[in-house]
Amino acid sequence: MLEKKRLFLAVNLGVASTRRIADAIAKMRATAERRELRVGWVPPANLHVTLKFLGWSSADVVEAVRDRVLVAIAGMKGFELQARGAGGFPSDGNARVLWVGLADPAGVLAPLAERIDGQMAELGFPREARPFQPHVTIGRVKEGQGSGEVLAPWKQADFGTSRIREVVLYESFTKSTGSEYMAQFRVPFARPERQTREVEADKDSEDTDGGQQP
Repeated sequence: MLEKKRLFLAVNLGVASTRRIADAIAKMRATAERRELRVGWVPPANLHVTLKFLGWSSADVVEAVRDRVLVAIAGMKGFELQARGAGGFPSDGNARVLWVGLADPAGVLAPLAERIDGQMAELGFPREARPFQPHVTIGRVKEGQGSGEVLAPWKQADFGTSRIREVVLYESFTKSTGSEYMAQFRVPFARPERQTREVEADKDSEDTDGGQQP
């Protein structure tokens, strides 16, 4: 019997933005407890931006997924995302999912998700039926009312800007303490031209200054 893995493709925000979101979650949690709103909060280590949820898949598909991600991001450079505001699905006042929003100044994230969706369809994964909505899930409401009050102070919050440098395939494990994610592979975007020039300049300097072989 083939091993199965629960997989999804994602990008990650930077450390500073993740910490700001985690601090906001801690304050939201206190408000939710006062309102007797039961929420399954996402731990800081699990905060991410989902590009494509693959679900239960054969373990032997991982390499094929990696090859398709390489095709999807070919020629793409890293880009910036701004984490801003908070809200809920299907609505702030009656939320089942709580999220932090994302601004994408370069307009890269949605086309990236579409490219990946197309490549995964070639492997037999169903295409997404709904338009891509970029967000970071921060919690799932289990019971109670009052999500609007929890979200209200964070509607216009600025959680900072992150440089997106890679696409990651994660395996999700469900444990008694909650979900844990383990990276199966990381595929980096091409370096921006400025960074590439800086790396090459550093190498040239080492070659001329350092020269001798050990």
